[in-house]
Amino acid sequence: MPLVRVSRPLYSSFAWAYDLVVPKPGGPPPAEVARLLAGRKRIVDAGCGSGRHAAALAEAGFEVVGVDSSPELLEVARERAPGVRFELGDVRTWQPEAPMDGALCRGVLNDLTDDAGRQGALDNLARMLRPGGLLVADVRELPGTRARYKREPVVTRSAEGVFFRSETKLVGDLMVVEETISSDDARARFEFRMRPWTLAELDERLAAAGFGRIERRLEGDRIVAAATVG
Repeated sequence: MPLVRVSRPLYSSFAWAYDLVVPKPGGPPPAEVARLLAGRKRIVDAGCGSGRHAAALAEAGFEVVGVDSSPELLEVARERAPGVRFELGDVRTWQPEAPMDGALCRGVLNDLTDDAGRQGALDNLARMLRPGGLLVADVRELPGTRARYKREPVVTRSAEGVFFRSETKLVGDLMVVEETISSDDARARFEFRMRPWTLAELDERLAAAGFGRIERRLEGDRIVAAATVG
């Protein structure tokens, strides 16, 4: 499967502004991820984005490889954490040189809207790990997402000369998101789709990928899961 070029402005032309627009990433914070992965050494951050979690995990003593399909976000990540290894790759196809002890995958699975892509990503995450390896995953939860964006469909942020606005509509089980982002010398408008998960779908697909012990909990409109291979 070839690497898909990322066109969302926050992942490409405005990647430099990602941390301004998303000051607090969703899902478990780095300290909690470090606790869940305690006792494991080699970790892949699959969909590492601007490298905030990868940098924090490296500071906590993990040997981290950050993987993302956006060259521009990887540039930001390398500037943040020059001692961390970052690689260009797709969560559905990238593989380490040797099996990893753990994997982190935050938010990325929401971007996959077709069944084959969702299952393929989890299958590949399982292949990244040694037997007994642990996956920590964070996805949007469908009922909670519907409630959140029915209540607050428009989000705006402004910081350091960057203005951001997004409007989200739920069409069936899809989020249809229209974003506008601008700075003094550039402006971009983009529409894209994400597909939240149900607990039942996540359980089913994790099991199909070969994950055995599966623990998950709801945090607002998100599901945080920890699943072990084998």
